[in-house]
Amino acid sequence: MNVIVAKELSRIVQNENIRTYSLHPGVINTNINHMNNRYTTYFINLVVMMFEISAEQGAINTLYPVLSPENKETGEYYNEGIKQEPSKVANDQEVADKLWKVSEQLLRERGLI
Repeated sequence: MNVIVAKELSRIVQNENIRTYSLHPGVINTNINHMNNRYTTYFINLVVMMFEISAEQGAINTLYPVLSPENKETGEYYNEGIKQEPSKVANDQEVADKLWKVSEQLLRERGLI
């Protein structure tokens, strides 16, 4: 959903000096699963260690779209710091319109807009 929201927001504010991005920084080595039982933690660590990157590399992957002087485009999707084409659903304007309308409706119902 964040890919769709970033692309739609980019379209909505295209005449403003605002850039939007969505990203997946990668599988980052953290202690996020420290509250799981030891068997679950062991299994997760076993699987994750094949793909994990450091917290520092995850931060670089997160900050690159925002801070890179080469990146002038908005509404783009980055996976581990590399610009990638999102899924077909994320590029579907009809889906974006529906998601935006439902989101606004839910926010109105809760008095947030």
